[in-house]
Amino acid sequence: MGLSFFLGDWVFWGSMMRVRSFLLALLVLATVLTFRGVIANGFVVDDYHTVQTNRALRSLTMWRQWLTSPDAASRFRGAKNYRPVLITSYGLDHALWGDEPSGFHATNLAVHLAVVILTFLLARRLWSDDATAICAAGLVALHPLNAEAVNYLSARSSSLMTAGVLAAVWADDAARGRRWVRRLPAFGFGLAALGSKEVAVVLPALMIAWERARVGDTVRWRTTVLRSIPWWGLVGAFLAARTWLLRDAPSQPVLWPDMTLPQNLLFAAKIGLVSFGHWWWPSRLALDHAWPTTIGTWEAAGLLVGTVAVGVATWGVFKTDRRIGWCAVWFWLGILPVGALPFVTRVTLYQENRVYLAAIGLAWLAGRFLGVAVRDGALGRTGVGGRFAVWERAALAVVLSVAVVAAVRVDRARTAVFTDDTRLWNDVLEKYPRSALGRNARAVQLLNAGRLDEARRGFEEARDLDPHFALYRLELARTDALQGNWERAAAEFDALINADPGYFGSLRVELGEADEHLGRMNDAFEQYQAAARLQPTDPDPVFRLAVLHATFGHWADAAEAFRRAIDRNAEHYASHLNLALLEDRLKHGASAIEHYRAFLKTAPQGPTYETSRIQAQAAIDRLTDERRP
Repeated sequence: MGLSFFLGDWVFWGSMMRVRSFLLALLVLATVLTFRGVIANGFVVDDYHTVQTNRALRSLTMWRQWLTSPDAASRFRGAKNYRPVLITSYGLDHALWGDEPSGFHATNLAVHLAVVILTFLLARRLWSDDATAICAAGLVALHPLNAEAVNYLSARSSSLMTAGVLAAVWADDAARGRRWVRRLPAFGFGLAALGSKEVAVVLPALMIAWERARVGDTVRWRTTVLRSIPWWGLVGAFLAARTWLLRDAPSQPVLWPDMTLPQNLLFAAKIGLVSFGHWWWPSRLALDHAWPTTIGTWEAAGLLVGTVAVGVATWGVFKTDRRIGWCAVWFWLGILPVGALPFVTRVTLYQENRVYLAAIGLAWLAGRFLGVAVRDGALGRTGVGGRFAVWERAALAVVLSVAVVAAVRVDRARTAVFTDDTRLWNDVLEKYPRSALGRNARAVQLLNAGRLDEARRGFEEARDLDPHFALYRLELARTDALQGNWERAAAEFDALINADPGYFGSLRVELGEADEHLGRMNDAFEQYQAAARLQPTDPDPVFRLAVLHATFGHWADAAEAFRRAIDRNAEHYASHLNLALLEDRLKHGASAIEHYRAFLKTAPQGPTYETSRIQAQAAIDRLTDERRP
């Protein structure tokens, strides 16, 4: 009898495992089919400098730079950051797929699927219910607010970080009650999350929220806090290392003179409340929600009332169910670091991927209600008003089907929007015509197409919509330089540098170029020298100094400056070529051959440099013949 009962129980649970695996596999397949169009998409917005033209990703031999250098985060020297796990993922993608974006997009989708599976596993642990776990995972998989983390390569920082956080929570929970050594994988996952995006600093607080949701009153608060101490230590050590590595990074720009503490706090509240509202009703999604950069009195009052109301409601939820309450707390903790970066949210005013980690808590919360409804409706269990009638089950099935179809349609539409920059910014301006960011981005496209007059009008429109945003003035100054309006460009570059030398100091090279065109050579020298001091690893200002020395016939000074530029970047092909030409002129044959060869090795392929390549090879052949006895 006992054996028969045991076997029956084993068969039952084996059957449940098969059903669970089948449903999860079905959800993964549905997610892949929904986002399959992303494979054909290109690079957009920040992808150009973080991935496509980032020279640090070109070779696996750069792996040390991925792990230790803040310069690996972007092609732009001024955009230093330390995200070693994220950059390593891009570098491995390039090694596997080359320059084509399809492989990078496939990895983005794979990371999203990993988050979906981890959401399911944790929901299963939290609620001990398959229906709830599948519903929670489905919300993460197909929610339109998560589409950007799949479609936008630069948003991988959010999805990869979230995967690391969830894996850390899962591994730590699995090690509960065991020896401390079993927790080591959890700390590894946590470090990977921190190395993907610094928002993961909330991990210790999320660990506390998870433990209180998972075990609640069975464990004392003192025990929970003590168990979280290693996580605080891990975060502290990472932040200390990150701060040291970024010690030479430029300061953040003073983009808005009226950026006061009250305004920042109001923006933080707005980010949280709008993110919360958009999760429940994702409408008019776009890269930029075109918020005004100043919050008025009435809006401020509404935000304060909303914040208080949400706080009271979250507290009240605990009286209904402790686990649901902690799921809500997970959301507010997860969104907290985004509110700490108001200057960023005023640039790209609202991007969906910023909600990715925080929304896991809402998926667990909403998944619980959906799971109970689906399970009771499917099995005919007792609901709030008694047994589910046939018509109630049919209505539930219709509502869920409509919701899934609507989510899939929105997801596919968002994927189509991210095909290229033109569609992306047209979508923004169609939904938010007063988007200064959208008008600026469209003007950049016109500038790259050589339509300078139209680009200038676009930059002026962006500046007029947001007159305090300094970067729009910068785009106008650069357009002036391209149009040969050097006096106006120099004046604007100078004004920006004086407004914020720490951030706009890199403009000294461009100001020096304007001074050269205006015949102010001494001023140009000063700007290049200042830029070389401010950017000790950047070869460009030293290269400019070398060219200026060569222009005046100061050959020894020019050669020394070209060598300093090469010391800063051994792959600076322009310095190699110019130094080779100079050494050739000075009859230093061996040195000239060395730098001609270095130029051939480091210069980009393509028609732009083909003539220089032919001339360099001819010079090598000539010098080699001359050196033969």
